[in-house]
Amino acid sequence: MTRIIDLNRERWLSLANGALQTVANSTPARRETLRVAAGRMVSATPPAAEPHAMSLCLAFRWACTAYATAPGLRLSEAEAVRHLAAAIRALFDHAPPPPDAVAQAVPVPPAAQGSLDLPEHPWMSRADVAG
Repeated sequence: MTRIIDLNRERWLSLANGALQTVANSTPARRETLRVAAGRMVSATPPAAEPHAMSLCLAFRWACTAYATAPGLRLSEAEAVRHLAAAIRALFDHAPPPPDAVAQAVPVPPAAQGSLDLPEHPWMSRADVAG
């Protein structure tokens, strides 16, 4: 089973999670970190398949920038960031990681642990390549 990781999705979710943490416990250092993270999202492509998703991502990025650079803590900007972060998480179908018991590695069956019996290729015994 192959798992495809959409890095832009991960970046948008990371910004949403960081924004929620910053709004919950705002310090000047966290606000500066949020400002820098929102600025870096210029290179993250929003989902351009539909105008709603693109607009939501761009509005969220600018809301983070506005909150982080506001001269004082404003409740309306904090609420806007909270609501837009929730919308971003819903847009990208954010689901929390599974509990540790579910996320543990699955043991490999004993039959698959043996060595591979591959035929030796003539190139493997060449003297000029230290074979």
